[in-house]
Amino acid sequence: MLIKDMLIGALEKSKWIDRYPIQALYDDLIESDKKCWLVVTNEKIIAVAVTQDVDYPLGKSLLVFQLFGDDMETWYSLLNENFDKYSRDLGIKWIDACAREGLGKKYLSRIGYKILNHHYCKKVD
Repeated sequence: MLIKDMLIGALEKSKWIDRYPIQALYDDLIESDKKCWLVVTNEKIIAVAVTQDVDYPLGKSLLVFQLFGDDMETWYSLLNENFDKYSRDLGIKWIDACAREGLGKKYLSRIGYKILNHHYCKKVD
């Protein structure tokens, strides 16, 4: 699967595609502090993540904005270790992840993430 297809899949599954077209994501990856992370095995890309460094008054956060890939059980902890190392190296205090409830229960809670709140969205007609 191509990186483009994985990024589009992430945007579609997370419902961000309606407000964040793929070209805008490309532009942000090139021009801003968003980063694209790849998980590669046997020269095949099996997962992609998009993060953003966020500055808050009391410290920095690494926001995991998008995550997409198959067979997550085989790679999620390795990606998390890389997020941890990156964050420590840059003095980032928190890692925030926007995720569907099932993803949070199955994976994120196992590696130390806690639910802080629920994100609700309403379309304005």
